[in-house]
Amino acid sequence: METPYSNPRIPNIRNLESDTITVSSDITVGERFKTFQNGYWAKTEIQTSHPSISRWYIEPEGYLSGSYKDLYVYFRADELHVLGSAYSNAGLLTSDDRIKYNETDISNSLEILDKLKPMKYEKIVNIKEGEDWIPSDASWNEIKNETDASGNRLWNYTDEIGLIAQDVQNIPDLSFCVVGEETDEEGNQTPLNLNYNNIFSVMIQAVKDLSAKNKELEARISALETQ
Repeated sequence: METPYSNPRIPNIRNLESDTITVSSDITVGERFKTFQNGYWAKTEIQTSHPSISRWYIEPEGYLSGSYKDLYVYFRADELHVLGSAYSNAGLLTSDDRIKYNETDISNSLEILDKLKPMKYEKIVNIKEGEDWIPSDASWNEIKNETDASGNRLWNYTDEIGLIAQDVQNIPDLSFCVVGEETDEEGNQTPLNLNYNNIFSVMIQAVKDLSAKNKELEARISALETQ
């Protein structure tokens, strides 16, 4: 039987429908543990002693029989990274005027949105590690459905409609919405992240601007009709 990934500071969980592991507050980015899935996905509760991180629940969705599954969990005092899908029935973002400074109106919302290019694409969802793990556009269609000797897919991907982070980086008003680097300090390829909430807020202003223009045109038409 395959031996689980060994991490002396994060106990392995095996053949358990649910269990709790405790990690210290000095857990570093990239540390990981592996759970043995015996016909079901285990629910794993991760606890830290850091005051800003009380506990997180990582509960994957799916069915796996007699094999191992990596759960990559990145911890920082201000971040939680889950490489995979995360589901929640609610979500809140801190938004308090007392902690916001140098507020300015967005005067060119339509101009900003006109530079965006929504695309439909296939996106890899099983993030890997290494210097050159990301396939090129030219090779993608040839390798995307490859399997290993056991018939397991080498690449999991999903259809999605969204924006390309590198394109957004080239828009001066939105470049700060892109977070991360294409490679880490060790030269490994890492995907960029995009803050869609910022772009959504620009869209709100754009709708308001269009509404104002529409009201102005309606007033002009009304004035012409009464002449």
